[in-house]
Amino acid sequence: MDPGYKGISQTLRGHTERVNCVRFLSNGDSNSIDTELISGSADKTARIWKLNKEGKWVCSAVLEGHKQAVIALTSLRTRHVELNNEQNTNEKDLIVTAATDGTLRVWSRSIIDDNKDSVECVQVIDVGAKYATSLAMSFLSTPSKQIDRHQIVLVTGNTDLKIHIYVISVKRKSQDLEKNDDESTLELGFAKATSLTGHEDWITDLSFTTFKNTQDGASTKNQSISHWRDGDVILASSSQDRYIRLWRFSPVIGSSSNKESELLTMSDDQKAQSLMDSLAESLSKGARIGGGEDSSRDYCTLDVAALSTQLSTRAYAFFSGDHANGKGMQHTVSLDTILAGHDGWVNSASWQNFGDDSIKLLTASADQSVMVWYPDADTGVWTSEARLGSVGGDTPGFLGAQWDRDALSILAHGYQGTFHLWRKTGEDSAWTGEVTLSGHFDSVQDVLWEPTGGKYLMSLSLDQTSRIYAPWRTPSAQDKNNEGRCCGWHEIARPQIHGYDLRCAAFVTPFKYISGADEKVVRVFEATKNYASSLQTLSLGPPGDTNDPLAAEVDSLPKGASLPALGLSNKAVGGDAAAPGSGQDQHSGDSKNDGDAEDADNIDYIRRQNHMDAEIVDSIHQSSLHESHPQLEEALARSTLWPEFDKLYGHPYEIFSVAVSNDGEWAATSCKGAKESHSGIRLYNTKTWKQPVDPSSGTALGPLVAHSLTITRLRFSPNSGDRYLLSVSRDRSWSLFEKTSQDVYASTGLRYKLLWHEEKAHARIIWDASWSHDGQIFVTGSRDKSIKIWQSPQHCYAAGEGGSGDQAWRKPIATIKLPDAVTAVDFAPQFISTPNGGGGSDASAKKLDYCLAVGLENGRILLLASDLKSTESPSAAPTAWRLLTEIDPGLAHVSMINRLSWRPVSASETPENKYYLASGSDDQTVRIYSIPLQQQH
Repeated sequence: MDPGYKGISQTLRGHTERVNCVRFLSNGDSNSIDTELISGSADKTARIWKLNKEGKWVCSAVLEGHKQAVIALTSLRTRHVELNNEQNTNEKDLIVTAATDGTLRVWSRSIIDDNKDSVECVQVIDVGAKYATSLAMSFLSTPSKQIDRHQIVLVTGNTDLKIHIYVISVKRKSQDLEKNDDESTLELGFAKATSLTGHEDWITDLSFTTFKNTQDGASTKNQSISHWRDGDVILASSSQDRYIRLWRFSPVIGSSSNKESELLTMSDDQKAQSLMDSLAESLSKGARIGGGEDSSRDYCTLDVAALSTQLSTRAYAFFSGDHANGKGMQHTVSLDTILAGHDGWVNSASWQNFGDDSIKLLTASADQSVMVWYPDADTGVWTSEARLGSVGGDTPGFLGAQWDRDALSILAHGYQGTFHLWRKTGEDSAWTGEVTLSGHFDSVQDVLWEPTGGKYLMSLSLDQTSRIYAPWRTPSAQDKNNEGRCCGWHEIARPQIHGYDLRCAAFVTPFKYISGADEKVVRVFEATKNYASSLQTLSLGPPGDTNDPLAAEVDSLPKGASLPALGLSNKAVGGDAAAPGSGQDQHSGDSKNDGDAEDADNIDYIRRQNHMDAEIVDSIHQSSLHESHPQLEEALARSTLWPEFDKLYGHPYEIFSVAVSNDGEWAATSCKGAKESHSGIRLYNTKTWKQPVDPSSGTALGPLVAHSLTITRLRFSPNSGDRYLLSVSRDRSWSLFEKTSQDVYASTGLRYKLLWHEEKAHARIIWDASWSHDGQIFVTGSRDKSIKIWQSPQHCYAAGEGGSGDQAWRKPIATIKLPDAVTAVDFAPQFISTPNGGGGSDASAKKLDYCLAVGLENGRILLLASDLKSTESPSAAPTAWRLLTEIDPGLAHVSMINRLSWRPVSASETPENKYYLASGSDDQTVRIYSIPLQQQH
């Protein structure tokens, strides 16, 4: 919700499994800044994090003890709460965690210093197999309106469909029941008070607020809540039964402390009757039991017997507090209101309370809606002020929603990792959707830059989507270059929403790419004019050079795309889109039939695929697109698709790696394989999208075979006309294929042939490989925790231990051991220049170095540099390497790096010596790092 769109500020590393719940430890002041939070994880622990004086978030304590995953937590901060008009500095904060092991653990937390806390488990509550899925905790109201540390209520929503209430129970450690002010003789702990029934499915969330009446003792004029008293504690419970229930906790007025010692010796039936008598006394003084359709009924005329009948169905009574010192209180909790309006699971409830009529409740549901509820003074009932979200579609809805401090913004998050932000704007205070974070909700498998200069970035994920990100530039009067102010990188399109997990992709042109998924088909996609227009408006600025390759390609693009209800292939809409078999050759654009007949066939095809006219489909897409800011989630999922241009067949199993030559002429693809015949590389000509054929027979040539297991990466060498094709495999080997001469290609159809296969290049799987920008060396990274540098045959160095023979390039010139398995590597797009380091006249000289990014299995990213000690183009093998820097762990990934990719640059770029490195990880995030390195053209 940062208006500056600054992106990730820090990643909190510590948990080893999925984080299930996070809560800020708030001090209750709406104007304060939350600087502490608690997280619970599937690694069976909870952690406390806080912002230290250096501005860094640190883990100050680890809560260990649960035997299974922590799934819910709550806290109550008393450190900054005023007790009896004095600042409380000695109280310890309470934290309660719930786990699937069927226990609740109560923790006492105190601050040691700026970086450390002391935590102690003070109680373990066994709830059995019907474990808690939601928790909430609050102070209970007292007649004096002063906070009493013994008047605390803990509520749990369990899988038995009940809300269980626990209150602080104070007992003496000895058998002596005489009063003693010595705190060491007292034993504090939660004891179960009662259970609330009513929900018919699992309880998903619990949220407390305290009613503040600003009418100077008079009842609020709002008839919906006129029976609420100042200080009443209101609990909202949301459930998978589609309802929200509001419960009111009130102290029983007139309860006296001299009854407490009598209660200690009473039976349960006697305690219940005593509470009935006290409640009847309080009702006779004007209090009422609220709720239901009879909330306006005057109970003052009821006798105790009638009251008992009403209590059994409407109110629950319980006793809490310090028995030993006479500080106990009697309370009642009653069902106040049932809110019905959602059509699916209600997953969260959150209060916003500024006093009296300003109280509002925010709920999020799986029915794709977020609702704002308030007590309507005119009708006397709770009603919906706003319903936000989407109508229709197949998205799973929302997991939760939260207010901003000023209640003018709402942030919701969905099942698929989406964020939705609404703000109140305009004179009518209408809720308007705004740009916020977006991203994948499963492992990111590949990231790749637009090839002509990295104008945008594409990522592919196991969540079955591909996404495009670009810098959002807003107009700025101070910008002389008319480039605008960059508001960060944002998702601007979602070209592919597939039915299979996506694995890999490669650009053919700036507006065309191929992708591989867990299917046997490689698919070709082409951009739309709508996308090109959006990219130009939001990121690139006004059109400049008419010879720009992006501009030259736009004219031939279709206008939009749509996804048929029962299909996996995105269909082109408008523009020059062609239907299969319509008479227009998709590859050449030549027309075989009359133009009018061609258009008629195409329009009819689109109508049959979409059950509506193409013009209607296009108008629907256009109406949901924004020109002033990146698209919101609803538009991204429906209106930014790219049409499928072609399909490539031939592989027997799921596609695992693809690559396109630097000149865009050839595409290389491979699939999963368990034997040599399945682990081949198939080549496709990007002009015809067909495999090479034998001129003598006219049949397609077979794949390039060298490996016995799955090929994990394919890379064409830069420069020299894509002379080499490098492949690495799970069989621990790499292979080098060399481009054949034009004569050989013309006579045999063979474009590449095997030059060398290096068996056992590493001791474990080789996950990735990369060529240096000049094509002189390449690197392989393996699970054996090492990377190896190899020479290119074309640029084999004469110097070094390998000698000058033609076999020297088959041996590694450097082996670098690293602390964890290597899963991704990529060379920087240029030489970097660093101080020579020599003395005398050479001290100011610059030497050229290769820069290599290395991604590890634990999420770390290292930058290595060669040590060439040369001020000109390298003439010696880069055998020496050093650690240049490491990405700050607070900004790095927390799980395996699957892909690294440097943004391509040209001689006219990076005036500030900044390079951009993109990374994709199993932690489901895509990150772009701005790295200051001195470049050398």
